[in-house]
Amino acid sequence: MLKRSPLDRSVSFRNQLPRVERGWLAGQLSKLPGIATALCDCDGVDDLMRASVVLGRERLGFVRMGIWLLDDDGACATGTFGVDMEGKVIDERGERIFDNSGYIRDMMEAWRRSPHYFEKPIDSLRAADSAVVGRGVRITVPLMAKAEIFGFISVDDLIDTESVNDRAGPLLCQFAQVVSSAYQMRKMQDELERSRQQVSEAERVQSEFLGMMGHEVRTPLNAMMGYAQLLKSRAVGGEIEGIAQTIEESGRHMKGLIDSVLEYSHLSSGDVKRWYKPGDPLDVLRSTVQSFEEMYRGKGLVLDFCFEGRHVPVHFDAVSLRQVVSNLLQNAFKFTERGGAQVRVFSRIEPDATEFFIEVKDTGIGIEEAHQRKIFEPFRQVSGERGRNLGGIGMGLAIVKRLVVAMDGEIACRSVLNEGTVFTIDLKFDNVTEADPSGPGDVPIRDRASSRVLIVDDDETNLEVLQSMAKCLGFVNTDHARNGLEARDLLAEHPYDIVLLDVQMPRMDGLSLTRIVRSGEVCPINREVPIVGVTAYTSKHDREECLMVGMNDYLPKPVMLDSLRRVLDLA
Repeated sequence: MLKRSPLDRSVSFRNQLPRVERGWLAGQLSKLPGIATALCDCDGVDDLMRASVVLGRERLGFVRMGIWLLDDDGACATGTFGVDMEGKVIDERGERIFDNSGYIRDMMEAWRRSPHYFEKPIDSLRAADSAVVGRGVRITVPLMAKAEIFGFISVDDLIDTESVNDRAGPLLCQFAQVVSSAYQMRKMQDELERSRQQVSEAERVQSEFLGMMGHEVRTPLNAMMGYAQLLKSRAVGGEIEGIAQTIEESGRHMKGLIDSVLEYSHLSSGDVKRWYKPGDPLDVLRSTVQSFEEMYRGKGLVLDFCFEGRHVPVHFDAVSLRQVVSNLLQNAFKFTERGGAQVRVFSRIEPDATEFFIEVKDTGIGIEEAHQRKIFEPFRQVSGERGRNLGGIGMGLAIVKRLVVAMDGEIACRSVLNEGTVFTIDLKFDNVTEADPSGPGDVPIRDRASSRVLIVDDDETNLEVLQSMAKCLGFVNTDHARNGLEARDLLAEHPYDIVLLDVQMPRMDGLSLTRIVRSGEVCPINREVPIVGVTAYTSKHDREECLMVGMNDYLPKPVMLDSLRRVLDLA
């Protein structure tokens, strides 16, 4: 658009505008809903302004139109898009109008008195070099939001058009309201998107920091707990076994605290449904309860499991379900001194899904009614001084809540002080509609002494611990490498029965080495060798990444003897 000349107040303009029939305005106004719909589909503010000019020309007949945005004090207007003297839509975002003549000030004062249109007939319209290119009628209307003027739309008749007439002002006012509403909506959407990106970035930074923190803590913890387990296995009875037991229990407690913080962080933006796989939740629930039986017996507590319903394969995340029940059983164990706990499961099969009702009941100290509304908040200890004396950082139930919600489920709690607590969970999973291919049959376990194991870790202490733990389990034929390049060379020369591979290493990490091995180009003799990732990064994403590159299993640090025995039996 062109720069405006000073307002000539000496001209009476009303009789200068061509008159049109009364029905013209009604016909033009009927086009505004379609214009509003089209503007809602614009991708951004710039796209919106360009579309407004184009639609104003094509549908309303305003051949020459421009849209300008005002700065905070109204002393300057910035261009968006307009129409040149040849009738082409042009980009005017680099144009500025400074209100040296007071033209913008006069318009804003008139609009504040009565928000309407501002006409100036027989006006001198100037080009960017201030040359007068013609005299004609100009109509200007404000763009307003929350009773504040943030810009204006201007049309003129330097190119012949029937739309600049005595009814154009009211039409242009309605058009400006449509543009203003679309502009404000677009601004709000852009602001929401910026906020979302900021939150996403903050979560990413937090996740990276906590992942790094977990890695740095787990690495020395792996050595401490590994040596404690070895010491306990060799010192049967006496003071040394007691010391080793204390070290191991303290390490387990620290590991649990780290796991709780990291798990809660990963859940803040994760979607557990992407980990859904076909399976039977009952098998997961039963094995989870069985894994706690020895711990409960050691405290003199009873742990029961019962199920009513039918076995049915569904799509679910076994890891998340196991985490939910494990946290509830750990919580019951911590706060129960007599009696014990019971896990009851009921299933109800529907045509497309199966609903599972899980009840975890204990005879512990209970929860005060005033605290029951807060039990799922992170970092909450809700059982008073008795609860705080039992340790923990109050993350277990917060993780349970997030996991259940992530699986579109519900969880509730009822409790009586000094009598016990009952947690009820309601989950629904889609049924498996087609038979999944059966997995491989049981593979006979080789003689451990003859199995050749390659252990790869860049930390000397962890390397020694893993070798000692493997020998403790009967795997005495072990080789070692301190980085991916050394391991690659060994794999190219010698056949191995299994590889324990640190994921995070300098020079070549475990993921890269696994890709090379599976390609068969460098290490053809070990192309199918079982590879177990050993890492201090323990999120579901890390686990999935290990499996995607071709690893057979995943072993989190600190490594426990039972877990190591399980994966070494893949050899």
